[in-house]
Amino acid sequence: CDGVRPICSACIRRKDRNCEYPVKEGAVSRLSDLRQNFEELERENHDFKDLFAYIRQKPENEAFELYRRLRMSEDPLKTLRQFRDAETLLALPTYATPSCTAEKFMHEIEADALAKSPLRVPARPWTSVAGDGLVSSLISSFFKWDDCIMYPFVDRDLFLRDMRNSEPSSSQYCSSLLVNIICATRSLMSDRVKFVRMTTGHDPGAAFLMEAKKHVDEELNKMCLTTVQGVYMLAVYCCCEGNSRAGSMYRFAALQMLRKMKPGALHAMLNANIPKEAELQRAFSKLCWGIFVFELMLAESSLSAPEMGPPPVPIIYDEESLMNHNLDVTGRSFITGSPEPPTAPGVFPAACEAARLYYDIQIYNQRPHGRVGCDPDMFQRHEIFKKLSNLELALPPRLDYRRNRAPGTMFLKLFLNMIALSILRPLPPSTPFQHDPSNPSRPCTTAKSLMIRLCAVDIEIVES
Repeated sequence: CDGVRPICSACIRRKDRNCEYPVKEGAVSRLSDLRQNFEELERENHDFKDLFAYIRQKPENEAFELYRRLRMSEDPLKTLRQFRDAETLLALPTYATPSCTAEKFMHEIEADALAKSPLRVPARPWTSVAGDGLVSSLISSFFKWDDCIMYPFVDRDLFLRDMRNSEPSSSQYCSSLLVNIICATRSLMSDRVKFVRMTTGHDPGAAFLMEAKKHVDEELNKMCLTTVQGVYMLAVYCCCEGNSRAGSMYRFAALQMLRKMKPGALHAMLNANIPKEAELQRAFSKLCWGIFVFELMLAESSLSAPEMGPPPVPIIYDEESLMNHNLDVTGRSFITGSPEPPTAPGVFPAACEAARLYYDIQIYNQRPHGRVGCDPDMFQRHEIFKKLSNLELALPPRLDYRRNRAPGTMFLKLFLNMIALSILRPLPPSTPFQHDPSNPSRPCTTAKSLMIRLCAVDIEIVES
């Protein structure tokens, strides 16, 4: 068989039987399929030899632990990879012996996590995957790192208040879906979760995700704030894991639900002088503007027009966002001994103001005024760049990443640079560009040089 399709040469000559190809879907020919199978078997043989050598060179207690997990696993090579990953993460626990029970191990993990968590919240009735310790650790991690960067659309104080009340039926700002997807998201970055997975074979992150998906089916018919938050976070999670089809489905479901809720009309109906209604205004403002900021970054990554325009609700500056000093994740002043990292108040409102310009340049890039680089086009780009520069110059010192090295200020600078790069990206590299609107007499640079300068700042921030 020479592998020619749709009928191989041998079958054409014989004419007495159908030509059948026992090959994998997508294979070009039987020959290429055989070659691919040979390479896979060769890799597998090499991996099994590695597994055998790994067991031989390990001390008896570690070899026993690997043997125990191999018996529990359906994929021995995956177990080997997990063991190797664990070696670079944490040493094997001294209590990893045949007499140690999984319950005792998890009890110690939960107790340690709870003792080290700056935010303490009850796991029940929101999730059955883990106890208070692991859940508190993951929720703390979320508000430390993702609150002003990836998912700024969850109001920390309102969410924590409802979570601690433990009354799902009356909760406006917390839900089982939201708790589980937050925990699943932070599990991807959690050393503690990874250690549990390596040591016990149980993956809390996957369990949180499974429970979140179960609650999606239950909550999709509920048009409420927490459903939009949870479904949108699930969309981002799926995309990060490579399942873009499911991610797109969840994302558009969340955006459609948000539109149907008519946040502009809802905001107008609420009275800011009534505390409970003011809270709802604040929560919806964060939801709409947070998703808008994320949608702009998503649109830039695909060089397409954003799926939503600026929200029809105002940016709300709460008391915390106007403070002049850093805070910790609990909302207290950041001092020596406070849980790291520091939070710079006001990052999110500043990012929302900048997002208006980001939207303007993204829409403009879809239909520029004439040829890119011509005089009308350059005028428009210089105008947006000037507004961006003035916005950055007007930022208070606490939001300057050079004076206040906090994750939020660094993200804000990266976000501002993304907008500047969006202005410059379509231009021919040698296009002269006036990069300092406050000093028109300063010599121009080129679009290429300015982009390289912005990228150098981004690299310095990321590496720090």
